[in-house]
Amino acid sequence: MRRPELTPTRSRSRRAHHADATRRRLIGGSRLSDFGRPDGFLDRQLSTWRRQLDASRSRETPDLDRLQTALEADVPETARTGIVHGDFRLDNALVIGEGDQAHVSAILDWEMATLGDPLVDVGMFAMYWEIAGLPGALASAVPSAVDPAAGTPSLDEMIAEYARQAGIPVPELHWYRAFAAYKLAVVLEGIHLRYQQGGTVDDGFDQMGGLVAQKEQWLRPLLNAEIRSAFCMTEPDVASSDATNIDTRIVRDGDHYVINGRKWWSTGAMNPDAAIFIVMGKTDPEADRHRQQSMIVVPRDTSGVEVVRPLTVFGYDDRDHGGHAEIVFRDARVPASNLIAGEGDGFAIAQALVLKTAWLMDTAGNKQAMTEIQSIKIAVPRGVQQIVDRAIQLYGGAGVSGDTPLAEMYAGIRSLRLADGPDEVHLSSLGRAQVLRRAGS
Repeated sequence: MRRPELTPTRSRSRRAHHADATRRRLIGGSRLSDFGRPDGFLDRQLSTWRRQLDASRSRETPDLDRLQTALEADVPETARTGIVHGDFRLDNALVIGEGDQAHVSAILDWEMATLGDPLVDVGMFAMYWEIAGLPGALASAVPSAVDPAAGTPSLDEMIAEYARQAGIPVPELHWYRAFAAYKLAVVLEGIHLRYQQGGTVDDGFDQMGGLVAQKEQWLRPLLNAEIRSAFCMTEPDVASSDATNIDTRIVRDGDHYVINGRKWWSTGAMNPDAAIFIVMGKTDPEADRHRQQSMIVVPRDTSGVEVVRPLTVFGYDDRDHGGHAEIVFRDARVPASNLIAGEGDGFAIAQALVLKTAWLMDTAGNKQAMTEIQSIKIAVPRGVQQIVDRAIQLYGGAGVSGDTPLAEMYAGIRSLRLADGPDEVHLSSLGRAQVLRRAGS
C-alpha cells in the first residue's frame, strides 16, 4: 500500500530515462511458450484492425484503404519472436526518483501483451515522435510524452539503443511505422463515427476540438505530474460494484452540466495535488441501462464540491497516495466541454476500451479471455491473502503489530477483494459464462 514518490521526467536526465525505458522493454524470446500465438501474428493483427475499420466506417477513406492494401501486400517476415506489449509508449513508463537518481521502475498496462513480432511495439513507439512533430491542436489530440525541447533523444538514437541492447542490426521499420499510423487512423475514424451518430456533445467535435481542449488543460499536466486526479464512482447508498446502480446526477443546463451526488472511496482525493475529480453519474436515467451513465471532469475548486472526510482501510489511511475521501457534489456546475467522450459513454469507459478488447480477442479469444480474467480476479487476491495470513500466524503477536508490514499488507489485499469488484460479482459472471458455454456445447 506504500509506493515510491512519482516524479516527472526532468530534462537534465531525460535521455537516461528514455534509454532506461528502452532497456526495460522485453526484447528477445521468452519461456512463455503458451502465452500467445506468434505464428501468423502480423496477419491476425491486420485482420483485427481491418474489422475495426469496417465497424467504424462513416465515410469514404480511400487513402486509408490504400494503406491497408499496401500493408497486406507486403507483410514482413518476423525475424524473431518476443513479448509484444501492445501499447508500448513513454506514457506507460513509471519513473521514480528525481534528477540523476530518477529511473524507470516499471512498464505499465500489459493487458494486451502476447507473443509475436516485437517490432510492432517499436513501430508504435516511433509513432509518438511523429505525433510530437504535428502542428498545434493535432499534436494535442493524441498526447505524446516525446518532447525534444525537454531533452528527449531523437528517434534514430532511440532505435539505435534498442538495437544495441537487443543485439541486432538496426531494424527496418517502414512497414511497422506505417502499421502504427494505420492503427491510429482507425481509432480516429471510430471517434468520427461517434460524432456522426450524435455520441459526442461539442459542436466542434468533428475536429476533435473538445477532446483537444480537455487534453491540453488536464491531461498534459497529469502526464507531467504537475497535478493528480481522483476517480469518483463508488457511492455509499448503492451497490456501486455494478456501475449501472449509481445515483449521482449530471444534468445539462445550457452550456454547462450540474452535478449532484455523494461519493466515497475516491482514491487519492485527500492529496492536495488532486486538482480534478473524474465523476461518474447519470445523464439520462430513462436510457438503456448501460447508456445512462457519463463521466465528467470536475475541478477540485468548483463551487459546490465538498471533501467531507478521509476514509481509512482497516484503520490505515493510505497516506502515500493521498488517501481515500468522501465527497459531496451540491449543484456543482462545470462547462459542458468537461464531459468525457459523450453522454451515455460512462459505462463503456469504466469497463474497457473496444480496441484493447479487440487486441485481447486476437491473442486469446474474447470468451476465453473473459473467463481467465474473472478467474484471476477471484483466485489471486484470495491466494495472496492466505499467504499473508500464514505469515502473520508465523510471526504471532508481531504479525499483527506495527513492527512488521504484515498487518498493513493484510489490510491492503483484503480490501482489494472489494476494490476491484466483490468476489460475488466475479463468481456470478464466471458462473453465468460457464452455464452459457455448457448450454451451447
